[in-house]
Amino acid sequence: MRARAALLVVPLLLAGCGGGDEQDAASSSSPSASAAPVWNPCDGLDVAGIEGALGARLTQEAGSADAPRCTLLPAVEGGAVVDANYLVFPAGLDAAWKQMGAPDDGSVTEPEIPGADAARMVADAGTEVLAVTGFVQDGELVQVVNAADPAPYDERAVTAAVRETMQQLSAHAQAGGGPS
Repeated sequence: MRARAALLVVPLLLAGCGGGDEQDAASSSSPSASAAPVWNPCDGLDVAGIEGALGARLTQEAGSADAPRCTLLPAVEGGAVVDANYLVFPAGLDAAWKQMGAPDDGSVTEPEIPGADAARMVADAGTEVLAVTGFVQDGELVQVVNAADPAPYDERAVTAAVRETMQQLSAHAQAGGGPS
């Protein structure tokens, strides 16, 4: 249960890891807090590739220019939900990971994401829900992918979908896509 709760609050924890004052943390972690144009992680996603990994149809919700959102909703009720977010974190994923501490339940892996500086994935297969969170770092950009799927779920497919999303986000960042 602790891992599921940690997965949901990780973006908030990362925002506070910068070591600066609250205003600095807010401006570095919130895409809408800066004067720069808002960037949406959905800009770098090919939903069909994620659907292929998951084995299920998804509908993309990108929000609006003023309130971006990057959520992939199941086409069939009761399916997996995938959400992507990001923050600019100069200290990097390793420093954030040390600050957060590893969860004491769930499994932690370090998937190979081509070209990424660092990556972690946490999976917590509970009796009622599967929660998977992936982190991928490219330079100062740390992107976070959360997936949740109620039982009965296919852990292998959800994990593959999170990994595919991480790979797409990282490739997009490496090609120059990302917040300015």
